[in-house]
Amino acid sequence: MNKEKAKTVALWIVRILVAFVFIAAGFRKLMGGEAVAEMFQHWGFPDKFYYFIGAVELLGGIGLLIPRWTGYAAILLFGNMIGAIITHWTHNEAESLPLPVLLLILLAILAYAKRPAFLRKKEIPISQN
Repeated sequence: MNKEKAKTVALWIVRILVAFVFIAAGFRKLMGGEAVAEMFQHWGFPDKFYYFIGAVELLGGIGLLIPRWTGYAAILLFGNMIGAIITHWTHNEAESLPLPVLLLILLAILAYAKRPAFLRKKEIPISQN
């Protein structure tokens, strides 16, 4: 397997795994339930804010699986994970930090690897003087 193909396969594996995590988490929040509501209330978020976060996670997870949207979805979910890390940190929930930090790192890799073409470095031709 050549280097480029290996990179493509590795990125797809990461995309699928991270997407699964976000789709599952999004569904859990969208289904609501007393435990989810209590968690968000404990953190001081407005009532039913978990529906918004659930929608972001679900749509972002789906977006990771669509090649054209992967970079944008990764950036969206990166912001979501920053919020999760801040929330856990400010509520002294250090035991809850490893997963959001890991997801943040994987999303950064995906966002960089699948960034839109207009953000990629363009070769500057050397003039032939």
